[in-house]
This record gives sequence, C-alpha cells and structure tokens, in this order.
Amino acid sequence: MSSKTPKFELLLLAIFFVSFSVWAITKCNRTQKALNPTPTVVAPTADTTVPPTNNNGLPPIIIDSTEEVTQTPTKNKISPDKRIRKVIIDRAILYVTIDGLKLRKGPSLDSMTILKLPLFEKVYFLDEVTDFKQKINLGRKVTEEPWVKIKTKKGQSGWVYGAGVNYYKKKQDGVL
Repeated sequence: MSSKTPKFELLLLAIFFVSFSVWAITKCNRTQKALNPTPTVVAPTADTTVPPTNNNGLPPIIIDSTEEVTQTPTKNKISPDKRIRKVIIDRAILYVTIDGLKLRKGPSLDSMTILKLPLFEKVYFLDEVTDFKQKINLGRKVTEEPWVKIKTKKGQSGWVYGAGVNYYKKKQDGVL
C-alpha cells in the first residue's frame, strides 16, 4: 500500500496542474482580447465630411476599435457583434512642469520667447517633436530631451523644451 500512495498523489498533482494550466490559458486569452481589441476599417463614403473641431480648435482624434458593450454596468461580457466608434475630444494633454517655462517660436534656446507658462498649466501636444535632442542644465540636473510643439488654452502655439512638459503634474526644479 505504501508504494501505491506516492503514485496516487503524483497522479492527483498532475491532474490539478493540467486543469489549472487550462484555466489560466483561457483566462489570459480572454483578458488579452479585452485589452487589445482588433481595429476595424471604416471605408470612406461619398458623403464623408471634415470632422468638427473641438473646444481647442483642433480636429478630434478618431480611433476605431471593437469594445465591450454591456447591457448592465455590473456585467463585463464581450459582445463581438456590437462595435462602437470612440472619438477623443481633446488632443493629448500635457502639463507644464517647470515654473516660467518659455514658449518659443522655434525649437531652440536662441528662438524668440512668445510667453512664459505657469507651473501645471494645461497645454495640448501638436504631434510634433524635433529629431534632435538638446542637453540643457536645469540647475540641479542636466537633461537631454527633444523640443515639443504645443498649443496653449488661449490658442498660442510654439515650442517648449521636452523636459518642461509631462503627462503628469510633477514639478521639475530649474528655469528654462
């Protein structure tokens, strides 16, 4: 009887391991499909119009994707036959992280200053970044970042040093 007991325990452990593996793989596949929806292609029609602009005077960014559409807020079931179109109202929002950051006409320290931006001012990324990076001493540290084109809430656009803006409100030491 002692020789049969270890074999039975090993068989029981093997069955448990196989069933757990099958459960984990199906759970991961469902999660991956929910997090990475496949994009849909929308064919242009004859009556295609220019998308309206938002409050910032910028056209909205349109992303087509398959998403979960639920009937009740408590359930998270994927409904593959229902597709929705997401429209993002604003462009990417950045925050000024250096108090007095200078908005400039061009991507250079030699370029004319348009205005100084206050700390944590909300600005909008205009999808332009320089191909080069510039090393600048911010006082306590030296950073090497590209220049970024932005637009302020008042509609003024220009270039700022990349270390002076971020997606999060966090203060950087230094003056630029």
